[in-house]
Amino acid sequence: MYSISISQDLRRPGHFLHVPEEVYREDPLYVPEVRPELMRQLDVNRNPYFRKADLTVFVCLRDGVPVGRATMSIRKAQYAPPFIASFGFFECIRDETAFGMLLGSLEESCRSRGIGVLEGPFSPHHYGVAGFQLDGFDIPPAFLEAYTPPYYAEFFTGAGFRVAQIGRTWHGTIPFTEYAHRVASDQSPLKAGRYSLRTLSLPRLHEDVASIAAVLEESFARNWHSLPISTDEYIFAARQVQWGLNPELVSIVECDGRPVGALVFLLDINPILRQHRGRGGIATLFHAKRMQKSIRSLVAYAVGIVPDHRHSRVGYLLYRHVQRLALQYDNVRTTWITKGNRRIENLAARHGFTPVKSFGVFEKQIDGIPMKP
Repeated sequence: MYSISISQDLRRPGHFLHVPEEVYREDPLYVPEVRPELMRQLDVNRNPYFRKADLTVFVCLRDGVPVGRATMSIRKAQYAPPFIASFGFFECIRDETAFGMLLGSLEESCRSRGIGVLEGPFSPHHYGVAGFQLDGFDIPPAFLEAYTPPYYAEFFTGAGFRVAQIGRTWHGTIPFTEYAHRVASDQSPLKAGRYSLRTLSLPRLHEDVASIAAVLEESFARNWHSLPISTDEYIFAARQVQWGLNPELVSIVECDGRPVGALVFLLDINPILRQHRGRGGIATLFHAKRMQKSIRSLVAYAVGIVPDHRHSRVGYLLYRHVQRLALQYDNVRTTWITKGNRRIENLAARHGFTPVKSFGVFEKQIDGIPMKP
């Protein structure tokens, strides 16, 4: 017998957390989610995103066993027109009945609130982990990269969803050249005229995150699906990446004291997280920090240069900083780069990167609800 549980929070998370165990039971590439971190992200009282959005949690049960789950968030009217609902954290076994009930509940919830479009996955929001995997299923996922079975995209397409946007992750290496060796051995401050580069300072973490937030907000303002993100939300997100955070991998470029460029690399710690099977806490964090020196792979999490400084010495300083990492790290995987973003794609290709995986964000017009302007 199938049933759907619907709630407005994750205060009783047991069923929700156990769904991936059923989906990925035989999958050796799957990296279990860090459960305490997932619960923190979906805590409506702690995550500042939910000051401007509502949360609904759906779980599908088959004979009392959790076999499907999803969240849905709707931005409150004062922050954005509430015409679109976003789903996320979608997981479901390969069972058409479970999938149909879960998706039907999401659509009916939209219909009852007059929401005309359902889109996702965004976990838990537009700047979280996005998309269903479309290819590259035999390649292990990188840290903070979506990982989903092939049948998810098939199910959603069959249910009337269309791919609204495709993003790709790219893979490359930091070339070991004589120039890289010379730069890596020179640890003098990176400066060029009015510009200077510094790395993240943990004692002033909140101030530095605010500087990075200012750069990324201005840099990404015209990107696909860009929505304003508060400094509080950036600070909250910084906790999510702590497992792979090394301050020397985060750089800020300033011009006369104003932050105008930022580059955030994270360590690809998925092999460590896989060992801990979703357990968080001090022991996992300590192990991740202790093993940092053995990790040779990076994730390019975010890079931004404010528009009026894109043809300046900012790019040069960021590149110099990357070259200093050439002796310590081998491989780099990017996070989502929107397909068709020629400026970023050309930059990646110019430095020897190639696309490695594709991810799709899906959307559907809800029957009976007219399209809003």
